[in-house]
Amino acid sequence: MKLNDIINLTITDLSSSGEGVAKVNFAPFVVFVPLALVGEIVEAKITLIKKSFARAELIRVIKQSADRVSPTCAYFGLCGGCNLMHLTYEKQLLFKQQKVLRALSKIAGIDVAGVDCYPNNKTKGTRNKITLHNDGADLGLYKRGTNTIIEISNCVMYEKDITATLKKLRKNLHKQGAKIILRQLPENILGLNTKGISDKSFMQVNSYIRDKLYTDVLDVISKSEAGKAESNNSKADKNNNAGISDKINTDKPNIIIDAYCGVGILTSLIAKQKLADKVIGIEIVNEAHKDANQIAKANKAKNIEFILGDALKELPTLLQKYQTANTTLILDPPRTGVDSLLLSKITQNPPAKIIYISCNPATLARDLKLLKHHYTLNKIKAYDMFTNTSEVETMAVLIKR
Repeated sequence: MKLNDIINLTITDLSSSGEGVAKVNFAPFVVFVPLALVGEIVEAKITLIKKSFARAELIRVIKQSADRVSPTCAYFGLCGGCNLMHLTYEKQLLFKQQKVLRALSKIAGIDVAGVDCYPNNKTKGTRNKITLHNDGADLGLYKRGTNTIIEISNCVMYEKDITATLKKLRKNLHKQGAKIILRQLPENILGLNTKGISDKSFMQVNSYIRDKLYTDVLDVISKSEAGKAESNNSKADKNNNAGISDKINTDKPNIIIDAYCGVGILTSLIAKQKLADKVIGIEIVNEAHKDANQIAKANKAKNIEFILGDALKELPTLLQKYQTANTTLILDPPRTGVDSLLLSKITQNPPAKIIYISCNPATLARDLKLLKHHYTLNKIKAYDMFTNTSEVETMAVLIKR
């Protein structure tokens, strides 16, 4: 095998990034083929060769998978965004379930029978944010695997038709920044007044799934699920939670610490619903910190405090101060996960419960590997926050041993 060779490949798996995986008889490694699906025989051109793997570009599908569907976007395959739009939605959810399970097993050494992936209510118009790129000549999205801009006339995944907006922006490209972010900012989330949030602050990109995720987190805290000891779970839930601890503390938490609270949506929801005696949010970004205080004030949330600072510095101090059997810690870090030093400090003064929200199963599993000696995995659930892509949101609930 050499560069630019054109070969036929049989796709036997999908990688964690959603690329087709093929094994070849004459080489001791695998070949990754973007846009190819399991069960397909494809013709592909070798574009990169490394010691343990190669990459290839799909030329044509010789034998098509029954799970392949026609993408609803004219830019599919060019744009680097929706890399699974050609896969049936049912199989997208299955892929995300398997992605979480594989990460838990291979990285964390934690085996569970299955995991549910909560589906989106629609497969188009789900995103409340889109990032456009501008080089002064073109305005659009990045071409898959490059920093080359593809001009677009609309994006089917965005909540609103942006055709008119794009036309207006293109009239004055030289006056626009290199990155243009379009957002639909919510004015209400689960009864919480969120008017006036800065468009620079982080928000979950899928409003429907965000609300479901936050509702589930609130349920875990309020013990509406935990108090039932999973007795009312569906048969599928019981099967999927096989191997997961059912040890649950049903006491109301005295303190809840939201270590990466952003604009404090979840923090204020917890305080407003009076689910703890005190709720503390930590946020390192000043703009988000200001938004968090504004939201708490607008909703007259009591017993709430926001700290501007780095979780690595602030969280250990709080855990030492509030040493209690009824402290709950919420971790919702960036894709890179939680700093290993911070995880070590958490285990020195371990809270009774940790709710870990992650958009990256690999770093979630890496962190659970360190925490599993001090905590048991009580619940794991996936959410299709990023429909038509290989990305997935996950919530894990950990109970102190």
